[in-house]
Amino acid sequence: MITTAGKSHILRRNAGIVNTIADTIALGVSSTSESLTDTKLAQEFLRLPVNSVYPDVDNGTVIFKTTVPAEISGKIYEVGLIASSAVDIENAYDKLITSFTPTDSWSTGTFVSSGSRAGGTMLRLTSNSSTIVNYDLSYYVNEDLFNLAVSSSGSTTVVLRLGNNSSNYFEKSMSLSSGYQFVTANKGSFSVTGNPSWNSIQYFAINVNGATVDFDSLRVQKKNIVDPTYVLVSRKVMSSPWDKVAGSERELEYSLKIV
Repeated sequence: MITTAGKSHILRRNAGIVNTIADTIALGVSSTSESLTDTKLAQEFLRLPVNSVYPDVDNGTVIFKTTVPAEISGKIYEVGLIASSAVDIENAYDKLITSFTPTDSWSTGTFVSSGSRAGGTMLRLTSNSSTIVNYDLSYYVNEDLFNLAVSSSGSTTVVLRLGNNSSNYFEKSMSLSSGYQFVTANKGSFSVTGNPSWNSIQYFAINVNGATVDFDSLRVQKKNIVDPTYVLVSRKVMSSPWDKVAGSERELEYSLKIV
């Protein structure tokens, strides 16, 4: 589906105001339905550059092509076509903090592969347990929303702590229902313990109460995108997810019908 902003962007491209329709393909893990007002994927997983563009004259479409690297694994539910701006070179509007892999050196928890969408593993925490990792998250201080992808065995709460250390942190409790889901917390809704600073986040802790929870990914997102040169031109939710398995490159084509 071409978004409302995408239609305007294509008109600007036809008038020669901008150079390209799109230069980036984004992959996501949410099956939330498409909307004309979409400005980003519901839960982005990966961004890739458009390698080539060519017309399909018979079908009145333009084909945008990219290559998904061999090392990438995930279950892809949504794909987006993006016109990026200079501001967004490093995904300024949507950044991955973690996909909960063993390389993150979590203090406790086990890694499971079944059910993962945003990579090959999820970090499993059982009821009434916690885990800690030392991150430098100061890079993300200007973001507005934390978006967590998890799967829970039942209704429960998880508590995120982001801080300078175990005595000075921001904290947010998030309610979960049973199953795979996405939960979002506004940065401004975190409570404060001690004297933490968003400019020097080095400590990340998670506490789980009342159920077993598998953590798949945590992202930070801008709540509002005001840069007119950044546009989600089109978004497509697949009728069935694409299971990208690590070990081989895969070509991906996005077909955009514009006539």
